[in-house]
Amino acid sequence: DSGVDKHYGYAFQWFGLCGLVAILYVWFQIVRRFLLRPRRNAAA
Repeated sequence: DSGVDKHYGYAFQWFGLCGLVAILYVWFQIVRRFLLRPRRNAAA
């Protein structure tokens, strides 16, 4: 029984890390596309 709980804990950690990486990747893609372009256009 304790082994099953351990596996659920590992699964939660891995899904959390993968979700965090995916969210950060999408967030930085949005930041680069929508927040950096106006600054470049204004500077140019």
